[in-house]
Amino acid sequence: MLNLIAALDRPDRGEIIVGGSEITDLSRSAAALYRNERVGFIFQSYNLLPQLSAVENIIVPMLPKRRSDRRRAMELLDAVGLGDRSGHRPSELSGGEQQRVAIARALANDPAILLADEPTGNLDVDNARKIAELLSSTCRERGKSLILVTHDREMIRPADRVFDIRAGFLTTIESVSASG
Repeated sequence: MLNLIAALDRPDRGEIIVGGSEITDLSRSAAALYRNERVGFIFQSYNLLPQLSAVENIIVPMLPKRRSDRRRAMELLDAVGLGDRSGHRPSELSGGEQQRVAIARALANDPAILLADEPTGNLDVDNARKIAELLSSTCRERGKSLILVTHDREMIRPADRVFDIRAGFLTTIESVSASG
């Protein structure tokens, strides 16, 4: 589902409309532009570039817009608790630290939609709580949409709506209070 919303995959049938725009048949370059301008993606596998430092990995999505902003990248690293690890390459970071760099990278272009696939799966309880609050507050304060895939019931507490997908089918839609 996240790959469809991000225009990484195409559906077998039907259409996908995001923010009033039909994205189903975007060309490769149009899909890349859509992702860079509108979508932040927190992959389960991080997808960090191994030859780049943490701060450089965050700057990469800013490059097509020609607004490489090292200060913003450092602010994002600080927000995920890794300001002191900015010069480290992924191989020098733990799995949880790599995940937090990936989260900071997803926020780099201030996307309208944040897609998160198990964003706290490799984090300890304390960092998971901090990241959950960061994602929730960032989206709430900036009017962003957060689409989160998780097995962690604590992660859905601040959600407006919860969808349950089982065996590829949407089985439950639950409205919850915005306050959790």
